[in-house]
Amino acid sequence: MSKEPLAIPSTLNYFETQHQFFFDVSGPVPIKDIASSLIALEKVIFKTQSVFQALDPEMDLKEIEVLISSIESGSLKDNFITRFVFGSEEGLNRFSDKLRTITGVEAMQSKNEFVGQLIALCLVTGLGYAVIRSASGGGGTTIHIEQVRDSILNVGEGTLTITPQDLKSLVDENLKNTHSLATNAAKVILPAKRGTESRLVIDEREELQLTSGVINETPTKVPQTGSVEKIVSEKNADVLIRATDRDSIAKGWWVQLPHLFEDRRIRAELDPSIDINWLASQSRINANIKIHYKISATGAETVREVFIESILQKVD
Repeated sequence: MSKEPLAIPSTLNYFETQHQFFFDVSGPVPIKDIASSLIALEKVIFKTQSVFQALDPEMDLKEIEVLISSIESGSLKDNFITRFVFGSEEGLNRFSDKLRTITGVEAMQSKNEFVGQLIALCLVTGLGYAVIRSASGGGGTTIHIEQVRDSILNVGEGTLTITPQDLKSLVDENLKNTHSLATNAAKVILPAKRGTESRLVIDEREELQLTSGVINETPTKVPQTGSVEKIVSEKNADVLIRATDRDSIAKGWWVQLPHLFEDRRIRAELDPSIDINWLASQSRINANIKIHYKISATGAETVREVFIESILQKVD
């Protein structure tokens, strides 16, 4: 697949990358699935604008366009162009400079590869949201999705100047868990849902592969729910004890997580193994915790509670 950018009119400030989605499937794919997948792919990439904009808030990214260059049969190959449109030449230059800083080289292929990695990461994150939203109605697990997401996060580690943790934060903080994103991410992989061994390979790179486990884990339809919950685990967290209840491990406990929410008090629940009498005498601890967020239909996240799994040490 050619990685060279297409010629563009000099009067417009945009940057193009080329990508391929290869659906490794057995048998023909219905036209309706291909059409639904392409429309959904465009919508998912539209959702990534906030992620790319966050690379440099000053670059004035106006919109992202998706153009199909070719569709090939056999299994199914969608070759498409992602066009980043900027409000000024300065914005375009800032974007190009940022990609050069991240990849460490001027070569267009390396910039293309990073953009493809970020698109793949946003898509698999959307698939995770689809499962989470489905789980609120009795859906499944995200084991394979999390494995693939971690693998994509680590692509280029040691070569890219952005770390896997910073890349994770970039996506998690700027890609909202909306019903629209979850639904369209699930529709993108529709062509691969016609067999248990199907997979999706992005940009001819096996490291950007959505495995059959990911495909099978993702629901075909995402239920419309008023709100869902997300749970984020954090190891060795700094926890301030702000209110206690020696009579209950589930009620009356309140904490602060200053590294995340400054002075906000959050209701806490404790694992039964924790000595509540000892904990009530402490003001600050390091602990392994799980933070429960409620997510509205619009993707807005609200902290609901903190579950303290285990205590590592007292902090003076």
